[in-house]
Amino acid sequence: MSTNKDASLYIEKIPANKFFAGKTVEISYKEYQAIKTEENTIEVGKFLSVDQIHSPFCFGETINYMVHVIRCSPRSPSLPKEISNMSYHKFMNFSFFRRVENYDKQGLMTSLILDTYSFKKVLFTFEYDTEERLVQWNCSMFDKIVHSRKFVYYEDGSLQRRVRDLYGNTEEWEYDKNGKLLQYIRNWEGNIKTIDGDSYDEEKSEPYIWGTVSYKSSEGKIERTTISEDGKKSVIIYKDIEYQEEPDDFLGSYDENVFSCTLYDARGNEIQKYVRTYFENGLWETVYYQDGIPKRIIRKECNILKDLNYMYTEKFKQVVQYCKENNLFVGYGNPNGKVLVIGKEAAHVDGDIQQLKETKERFCDINIKSWEEVLSENEVPNYDGENPAIERFEEIKKPQYGWGCQNNKVSKKLKSGEYSEGTSSTYLNYEKLYEQLFLQGEKLKKINFQKEFFITELSDYPTKESYNDKEIEALRQQSIEERKPLFELPFFKEFPIVIVAAGDYPIKYKFDMQQIFDVQWEGKTIQVGEKYWYNLHYSKDNKRILIHTRQLSNRVSNELIVAIANEAKKFL
Repeated sequence: MSTNKDASLYIEKIPANKFFAGKTVEISYKEYQAIKTEENTIEVGKFLSVDQIHSPFCFGETINYMVHVIRCSPRSPSLPKEISNMSYHKFMNFSFFRRVENYDKQGLMTSLILDTYSFKKVLFTFEYDTEERLVQWNCSMFDKIVHSRKFVYYEDGSLQRRVRDLYGNTEEWEYDKNGKLLQYIRNWEGNIKTIDGDSYDEEKSEPYIWGTVSYKSSEGKIERTTISEDGKKSVIIYKDIEYQEEPDDFLGSYDENVFSCTLYDARGNEIQKYVRTYFENGLWETVYYQDGIPKRIIRKECNILKDLNYMYTEKFKQVVQYCKENNLFVGYGNPNGKVLVIGKEAAHVDGDIQQLKETKERFCDINIKSWEEVLSENEVPNYDGENPAIERFEEIKKPQYGWGCQNNKVSKKLKSGEYSEGTSSTYLNYEKLYEQLFLQGEKLKKINFQKEFFITELSDYPTKESYNDKEIEALRQQSIEERKPLFELPFFKEFPIVIVAAGDYPIKYKFDMQQIFDVQWEGKTIQVGEKYWYNLHYSKDNKRILIHTRQLSNRVSNELIVAIANEAKKFL
């Protein structure tokens, strides 16, 4: 099957992604253990590593063109000195650390920022015409545009002209409406060369295929079978896209036009295989097999850093208004998250009853006013951005982040009397739960559970610990009674996962979880080791789960965290 060599082959297409419209998205490729279940299905196991090899097409085109011009031009191009002084090995290292994409309201990518091993803050910008066709993209390195591509179209959408420019060194191709090349013009350092289309010879590279090749086509897919001279065989299935280059075998395992690739030895035994599943949002999951056994999974994943379409629901606004009218604590974290966590009470102060009352008033007032400000501005949260770590509740002006961005370790008291940079044991365990639920156990440097958790408390009174004091007990009982109608509001039934980490408080203070959250306890307590436990409650439609367990503070086992996460995952 030969590739058609007209102008259409050179049209660079970036299709709109409606799922990312109005969003800033971080793309990553992560490797996980592959687990084969008793039902003969494949599940994602524990997190193994971040794959940093795959980079976007525009970065590869920029680097390759730089090398081409440097090698072939009569004089070296006037590149930034940071590039000119770079070694060839470092220059050709495509490993990347971070990739962030920005999309407009139509879902078109407008910019891409890439941090690589060799280049920091590489910026790509993309421009489109009214028909959503790519007309230009630019690459900036070290705050200078070093490379650009331009595309000009006829009215019928066929390619009329394309230009690539490396710091003033340009190449230009002109085509007729049938895609035939009319003229090629090159201007490198003022040395201009013009070639007639009939005399110009340019071939897009295609994989060199050894042996006998056969093709089958059905339902928009191409199956290519290659049998080498020594009897080995490869079968690759890919999308049937007109003018698309044929993919390599395993070398093309990141090619987003491939469905699967299988390699066999001369005896017909399967040696290696990968199978890719594509999702509607443009992400994918690839399972890699060795000798028929699933070994690992690589997933193209995304983090939504900013969502211009982000909206706070009317049900949440109702909660904030109710808390304002009754001076109650609202909470911290993401009101649109998937997990609601309810603890006993916040741990902030020691002191007498009067101090406790005063602190409670300030605690609630600050929390309510900060949420009102967020709602008035419809402030879009950026959970993966650089947010300052908070040490005192008075400093929390952005309740979406709460105590976020603290170091992912327990803060300890030093000999000097100060505390090391870290977080509380409770928040550390919330973070472990978040990482088990959403990151397959991958540990982050800073806590970020607020991205998917909304956390609040049964009691408003921020006592340092749950000690027995008659006056405090009375205040706590009063607070929990005052908050019961709050928890009965519709907002708190919106979460598919509710974790009540409050130990005996629901029983002690007659907080009826079944009635308040409209769930039913399954009737048995599940033990985890000798010390730990949890109870499961389900909604009638089985779309929500409530997990009741002990307070997730000191001396909580990882086994309990994993067990709770495994129960909750079923409802994500």
